[in-house]
Amino acid sequence: MNGLLRRRMTVIGVALTVSVCGTSLAQNVPTIIVPGKKKSEKVVIDPEVTRNLAQLNERFAGIAKLWESRELEAARGEYRKLLAMPSAPAHYRSYAHLRIAQSYAAEQNTATAKSEYEKIKAQAEYPPVHRYEADEILKEMDRVAKGLPARDAMASRTKIPPVGKFAVEFFVAPAGNDANPGSRQQPFASLEKTRDAIRALKAKGALPGPVGVRLLPGEYRVKGTFELANEDSGTETAPIVYRADQKGTAVLYGGARLSGWTVVNNPEILERLPEEARGKVFQCDLQKLGITDVGRITVTGYGKPRQPDVFLYCNGRKQTLARWPNSGYVEVKKVINPGSVKGGIKPVFEYADERHARWTKAEDPWLYSFLVFNWVPRRVPIRHIDTSAKAIAIDPYGHADRDGIGTVPWQKVLPYFALNMLE
Repeated sequence: MNGLLRRRMTVIGVALTVSVCGTSLAQNVPTIIVPGKKKSEKVVIDPEVTRNLAQLNERFAGIAKLWESRELEAARGEYRKLLAMPSAPAHYRSYAHLRIAQSYAAEQNTATAKSEYEKIKAQAEYPPVHRYEADEILKEMDRVAKGLPARDAMASRTKIPPVGKFAVEFFVAPAGNDANPGSRQQPFASLEKTRDAIRALKAKGALPGPVGVRLLPGEYRVKGTFELANEDSGTETAPIVYRADQKGTAVLYGGARLSGWTVVNNPEILERLPEEARGKVFQCDLQKLGITDVGRITVTGYGKPRQPDVFLYCNGRKQTLARWPNSGYVEVKKVINPGSVKGGIKPVFEYADERHARWTKAEDPWLYSFLVFNWVPRRVPIRHIDTSAKAIAIDPYGHADRDGIGTVPWQKVLPYFALNMLE
């Protein structure tokens, strides 16, 4: 995909521009996905095409060695041969053409390099991303010729002209009301109502000039995604600007304020807490505050999809989910059974510290561990604790071609820490 999405809009005083670019070189694979078809619909490539692509890849690899040894003229000659091959896919030829232009630039032959980039830019059959690259490099060359830095960090950003006076202004306040007219004296309560008021204004005809949305001081709890679409865009003469009425005083947050904290005094809970923590642990009834969904802990780590976690902040500082040890890791004493993902067999290992024996009543205990490779973490649930054998069983655990924990011969240390337990 190659594109540049621009919206003339400032969000709380910050202009946003999003660029999306991407490309890929054909791979030596037996199937391809055809644009316009569902991902599940595959088209088989003719074996002869596959062989040709493999040969092209080999040629590119050989030319790369010429480039690395700075034999640019020889490399350029080979790239020209590829460029002249009508049977080569367009993105192979455009890549070769880019390398030809780059070789001239590397030799300080700016005039010839520019000529080649111009040809690439004008070649309609080349992928848009390669033509875009050629255009960007031409711009950089022009800047350098004028004595300027090659790249201008501000060039791709949407420029909002200074607004001396807004033709229309709407105001939002934490204590506002969406039934209000949106004036400073009677502000709206939500950004959604303000957005819809601007849409209604646009529906009557062209905007009379710049439109301003001012967020009055205070905290705004955001309960859902605030969406802005094409119809919410302004123009050069009538930009739509969202900003704080006073810089740094409007705070949008997606969390919830917790109140009603009390000291834990339930004897059953106190029995599960370490003695040194009793009387120092506080609790809060989330249901009374209207919070019924705090998510759940899931298996995460390399190769596993990450689900958003819920975090608790106190005085602006993110708190650590209950864990042991408080920092660092402990090590598996001995692998009793490596387990198997393929066989659905739970791994079991022996622990060294007696503290583990106190976790048998934990409702949802987890480990954050490196039980296969020391550079591949995994968060896994504890399924059983056998205090007599000093053993812990977890979900089947493996990675890549290693099925089971402790299956890497040179991996002598298997570190982990426990988390999400009152204990």
